[in-house]
Amino acid sequence: MCNINLIRTEADFAAAEARLYALRSAEPGTPEGDEYELLADLVELYDNRHYPIAPPEADLEADVEFWMDRQGWTPQQVNALLGPEWDIAAVMTGRQAITIPMAKELHEHLGIRPESLLKAMFVAVPAAA
Repeated sequence: MCNINLIRTEADFAAAEARLYALRSAEPGTPEGDEYELLADLVELYDNRHYPIAPPEADLEADVEFWMDRQGWTPQQVNALLGPEWDIAAVMTGRQAITIPMAKELHEHLGIRPESLLKAMFVAVPAAA
């Protein structure tokens, strides 16, 4: 097996990425495959420490739109899934307040992030005209 060193500098990082590329066809369970796995873990660790990606801003509308797009669903289909009292478009735009039971349904059925639901629960709903 090759001598694997810690990745401490950008030069180390570049060399490790080049070596990973060279090992990309290594068979699992072989010395080269083991080297690939270890090096990939080190590269990922360095990358996460030096180039962290912040989680996206909590945004109910974006989260629901993402889910609907991924599932190929329309707002009407989401309303049918969640029940007759729902108007998901009104919930997404803040025209309909979110209750705790609604938040639970959105999280359980659509996988909407709790952060987005909590943020939406504390946004004031405009008064009826």
